[in-house]
Amino acid sequence: MWRTVLADAGVAVETVDADHVRLRCGDQSQAVLLRRLSVLTPSRVPEALGEPGLLVAPRATRRAVGVAVGRGWGVATDDGQYAVKVGRRSLLSQPMAKERARRHPGPPSWGLLTVARRLLELAPATGLELAAASGVSQSRVSRVLAKLSARALVERGSEGYRPVDRRRLVDWWLANYPGAGGAVSYWACADSVAEQTREAVSALAAAGRVAVSGDPAADRLAPWRIPTFAVVYAERGVPLDNCGFVLVASREEATLALCAPADPGLWLPSDWTVNGIPLADPLQIVYDVANGPEPDRAEAATRLDEALLSRYRTQWENAARKDHP
Repeated sequence: MWRTVLADAGVAVETVDADHVRLRCGDQSQAVLLRRLSVLTPSRVPEALGEPGLLVAPRATRRAVGVAVGRGWGVATDDGQYAVKVGRRSLLSQPMAKERARRHPGPPSWGLLTVARRLLELAPATGLELAAASGVSQSRVSRVLAKLSARALVERGSEGYRPVDRRRLVDWWLANYPGAGGAVSYWACADSVAEQTREAVSALAAAGRVAVSGDPAADRLAPWRIPTFAVVYAERGVPLDNCGFVLVASREEATLALCAPADPGLWLPSDWTVNGIPLADPLQIVYDVANGPEPDRAEAATRLDEALLSRYRTQWENAARKDHP
């Protein structure tokens, strides 16, 4: 990952918002626009946008790095290249480009994934209800439902649309969800994960919406084990240094991930707060638990999903409806 490449060069990456990160190197720091590309070639280098920027990609040609730097962009690639400026410091790697052509998936279809989320939460639901809860147009909902129906995942009944088999639709969603996207930074703290979560939420809430996922969210809905890793989503990041956290380079070193997400679907249409902690969309919590570092993550995710369908079903449906009182 490009973050690890920069970390090895002495540059830490801090979340600002879904489109920006702050680079730190010693006593120097620089906020930059983050632009992701599937591959970086000279023809795909964008023009400078009037603010410092960083292009990240799995790989880049040598010439592309030169073109990007010439247009004022910093560069970091998964295959080990970097050319960044942090304040007065300039850092440049030795060229390590691997010029191999690979297929890359297109950008995530957030509309498709969000409609599937809301259908799992609200079914049976009409197209109008799904549009309101998903924040997309009715025509977009109709196209999504047609795609899901063609895969035999969704059917239409007298009361509206519903999954043909809920487990199959959940499995399809988990298999196709690429993660929340946006900008992520990693933090470590000696406090318990529950205390870390409260501190982070308190610090971030003044800057915009905040939602908790991962272990601490699952622990409030279906306790299974002591939480060891937190995921916190925020519209805008703030430095957590003053809350007892230390910025670290990778997930392996961290106890908390702070993400300013690109996916709009992880924000519940209506607030759901448990013991003072605002929750992310519960399917997001299931995904983050299932993709966590713990060896029992699959069983923990299954228990959470079962709890959502039983004792928390009403609260989940209410939170998935826009402007529910």
